[in-house]
Amino acid sequence: MAIFNIFAHFTKEFHKLAHRLTAVCPSGTFRDNPESPPAPVFQLTLRRPSLIKDTFRQLGAADHDYFKRELVVQFVEDMKLSLVNKRDFFLHVFEELLAPESEMFMYNDTKTLVWFPAKPRVEEKSYFLFGVLCGMALYNHNIVHLPFPLALFKKMVGVKPSLEDLREFDPVVGRSLRYLLEDYTDDDVEENLDMTFTVSWDDLKVELDPKETGKSVTSFNKKQFVDAYVNLAFNRSAEKVFEEFRRGFFKVCDRDVVELFQPEELRGVMVGKEDYDWDTLKQVYIQPSFITQCGAGC
Repeated sequence: MAIFNIFAHFTKEFHKLAHRLTAVCPSGTFRDNPESPPAPVFQLTLRRPSLIKDTFRQLGAADHDYFKRELVVQFVEDMKLSLVNKRDFFLHVFEELLAPESEMFMYNDTKTLVWFPAKPRVEEKSYFLFGVLCGMALYNHNIVHLPFPLALFKKMVGVKPSLEDLREFDPVVGRSLRYLLEDYTDDDVEENLDMTFTVSWDDLKVELDPKETGKSVTSFNKKQFVDAYVNLAFNRSAEKVFEEFRRGFFKVCDRDVVELFQPEELRGVMVGKEDYDWDTLKQVYIQPSFITQCGAGC
């Protein structure tokens, strides 16, 4: 985390320096616009009832370089500027984006983890902007609620997801596949399981081997079947929307810095402890007494 903090601090200080140079060199090359020099912050002005709509509209219209500036959030219902606003923003925007009503993600059977859908119901740009928000949260040192399996953080640092990741997301399927690999004898597979490479994922019927419809699972290809299932879950099924998410994330965060993390470390700095009580955090962030004590300088 210290490495990322140093990088983020350096980038923010660069923008502040550029702003100061603009002020002292009114006709110099540091001015993006002679009439309106850029501020060293990126400000979002939002309406709480339209939080996602306003956020996506302003992020979509912004210069991507602004994503690496210090974030300032202002709510039209309360025009005071405060760090509490930023924490409040990240808490609520992720809560809304990850709710079933957003229709952006698929849930596992227990509704405890999410993943990118095989059949998106929203436009791909939404996943790019979601990635930008995740990057901005990390860049601005805000933990957020990201109920994804470790596979997400593995993919962000270039580590291949495994059967263990599928077991985390779908314990029933994961255990069944592990049982197939380790406990079934060669003769048991074909005789007792009667399985094929045709599976269901996110309510879609999928051929794990597109070259052979209805291919039987045998003792000779059972590992191929398991590997193809894991690949379907975390790569093949949602390749386009995940790439949009990753593209957005790395518009904010430097890829070389992020890839210094282990997957568990990246999840730790983005999500914090897994046993956070998010309802309690929400109450803390919006306590009127806390906001009053902090004031505009919090």
